[in-house]
Amino acid sequence: MKSMSTSLFLMLFALTALRAQLQIGLRTGINLGRNSDMELTEGVRMTELQGIYAAVILDKALTYRLSVQPELAFIQKGYQLDGFDSNLQLAGDSKTVYNYLAGGASLSYQITDGWLEWYVRGGGMINVALFGWNELTFYPNSGPTSANTRLKFGRNDLRRMDFELLAGTGLAIPVNNMYFMLDAVYGWGLIDLEETNDSLHPRHRSVRISLGAKFYLE
Repeated sequence: MKSMSTSLFLMLFALTALRAQLQIGLRTGINLGRNSDMELTEGVRMTELQGIYAAVILDKALTYRLSVQPELAFIQKGYQLDGFDSNLQLAGDSKTVYNYLAGGASLSYQITDGWLEWYVRGGGMINVALFGWNELTFYPNSGPTSANTRLKFGRNDLRRMDFELLAGTGLAIPVNNMYFMLDAVYGWGLIDLEETNDSLHPRHRSVRISLGAKFYLE
């Protein structure tokens, strides 16, 4: 009986200690996206898509400076095109948006202490496409002509799943029990988004800038 009581006490103590080192938080900001390896017609240029990024994060300390950060996020990726298409002899612009539910984790290493903490982090995410669309507008002499197309995912269409590597840095300001964060990461998509097109091998590239806050669970 005494042994069981001691074991229960030690388990409760361990759970309390783990919880004391666990933080939960939110990040929200912008995802500047474009695709690599795209064949563009002469006169057409690619620019960054300004997408939404919102995430719930956990932060579990492993050592004094090292922590692991699981994350569940909604991310808009994609790209924008504009210019004069020399083949069609038309000016136009388009916006292609992929909406992802993403989950993953990163390791964060705190470099400095004090009222302003500087950290670096790196990790990976699994992205699953929920839905997407393309907005296309041409500008002939008769006036603008627009069309919206829903993206298709799955076999013989666009790949629904993407794997992404992350590397970045950030600043955190501790205030009482909370930390306020400014975070920036670069994301490398590893998966060819085209299921069947052998001439195109686009992959996501992202610059993610966000503000956030986290606090200890007590």
